Amino acid sequence: MELSYRIGRIINSSVFNTILVVVSMLFIPLSELFGELIYNVPFVFERAYLTFLGFIGITVFILNIFLNKKFDFLTIVCLFLIFLAGISVAFSNPTQPIPFFIITGHVEEVFHYYAYFFLFYSSTKINMSNDVKFIIISFIAIGLIHNFFGVFQLFGLRLSDISYNNKESHEQLRCIYGLTSNCNFYAGLATIVTSIACITYFVKKIPIFDYKWFFLIFIMFFCALCSSTRLGILGVAATLFFLLTLGTITFLLKKNILVKNVSWPEFNLNKIPVIIIISVTSCLLVYVAFPQLLIPSLSEFSNDINDLSSNKNIDNLGSLRGQVWRFSIEYLLNVNFLTGTGIGNFIDVFLTNPRMHESPQIVHFAHNEYLHIFVTQGIFAFITYMILYATCVIKSIKSILCSTNESFKQFKIICLVALLCYMTQAFFNCNIFETYLYFWILLGLSYSNNQS
Repeated sequence: MELSYRIGRIINSSVFNTILVVVSMLFIPLSELFGELIYNVPFVFERAYLTFLGFIGITVFILNIFLNKKFDFLTIVCLFLIFLAGISVAFSNPTQPIPFFIITGHVEEVFHYYAYFFLFYSSTKINMSNDVKFIIISFIAIGLIHNFFGVFQLFGLRLSDISYNNKESHEQLRCIYGLTSNCNFYAGLATIVTSIACITYFVKKIPIFDYKWFFLIFIMFFCALCSSTRLGILGVAATLFFLLTLGTITFLLKKNILVKNVSWPEFNLNKIPVIIIISVTSCLLVYVAFPQLLIPSLSEFSNDINDLSSNKNIDNLGSLRGQVWRFSIEYLLNVNFLTGTGIGNFIDVFLTNPRMHESPQIVHFAHNEYLHIFVTQGIFAFITYMILYATCVIKSIKSILCSTNESFKQFKIICLVALLCYMTQAFFNCNIFETYLYFWILLGLSYSNNQS
């Protein structure tokens, strides 16, 4: 009993889970850097680590249930996620064989999802008034690591010719993709790190004229826009939108207009125009120095809006995302909406469609993370995910309003805004492990109410 008690204390401690999450966060870019420099092979170490973490995660999760002997909402949801992910694989009927462990590439594996669930579960146990600062520092460090190599990519200097897909486009544009393999994948990560840098500067007691933070925020905005993607622009816009929303809420609460007698941290509203000026400056610099990275994306945005407003065929919407979405919905309606294609088998959306010949491409993701979950794991998993997402957001807002711990409030706001920014661009992005695991960490931090 004494041994089990000690084990339980360790695996449920904030220190243990903080170390686990930080190591997992940093392992992804650093192992990719190691793989490209030493072995000239991308993704091998990240994929192996996530598979290993998935095995460990299930073991720790079951052990924790055995030791605690309780079934709260968090435990039940995690059990459902694990069960439904396995069911999606077991009861799908793929038209092509799916290997258990895939050495390279971006095809998903079920144990990758188990790793995400484990990171989510671990993040809920992190002390949100103290230890979470190491998670925030790690996010900023990850952004700087990617952006360091990204700046060199602007001038055609890359680590490896095999480190990206859609090679011709990347080489022609000389866009930033960091240590991911695609500028769109990088844009999802850039959304997180940019929002975290901006909101941290806003909510923490940082001097308004701190030039280190000016540079940090500038480089985050600059590199996000240099991804040459609409997702990068959307991520920047989402960051500014939620920043302005947070500023408006702060102003209304300060004036006792929105809600009276609510404990709310004292934020310096003068920081908002500073952040806006930095973002506009970075945008103008990209527009002048690297117009090929920004002007086409703005034009594509305009074309997408025109296509929607004129009720044209949406297949071409978002660089053929519209067609992928149509094929996905047809799969759900005509083939299997209960358990989906199975994790790692999204390609069946195309292979089972009688109009596959209409598509100039076959992709492995729905380019909408919510739709992708529905298609690959089925209706019950989709409902479970949506309930979890909504619960995390609502629980985070409630804890921010109810807590009297100022440090707790500040870190919760940082994590919640970063989560909302990511969830905005997720309507058009892919569940890629280089960025998707960070979403699950933010989700767990938003759920967490640990202040001790």
